[in-house]
Amino acid sequence: MLYKLSIVRLQQETLSVNNISDRVENSFKRLKIKYNLIASTLAIMYDNNLTCQSNIERKIMGGQLPITQVLNPDLLFKDRLNYHLQCHNIYFLSQIMATDGIRLLTYSDLRIR
Repeated sequence: MLYKLSIVRLQQETLSVNNISDRVENSFKRLKIKYNLIASTLAIMYDNNLTCQSNIERKIMGGQLPITQVLNPDLLFKDRLNYHLQCHNIYFLSQIMATDGIRLLTYSDLRIR
């Protein structure tokens, strides 16, 4: 049970829309996640071409383009931007786009503090 909660928490922290234990695309070292045993273990497994299977089914639905594919990881984890997005359940680009689809919403539009 604790493993499942840790995986869910890590998925939220990294703003991943897919199950984090099934598909590790980037080394967690690059994402600057510190002091997380699950992230460290998955990073070591990824670096050594090892995989694991999990029975945790957790995929976040609701958009087409995950925000992690748009923002550079350095920007995403700078000044805890990932934390603010996570607090407001923002995982997809469409959630921060204006209705015209041309520009991004401002912080005041999103009411993020």
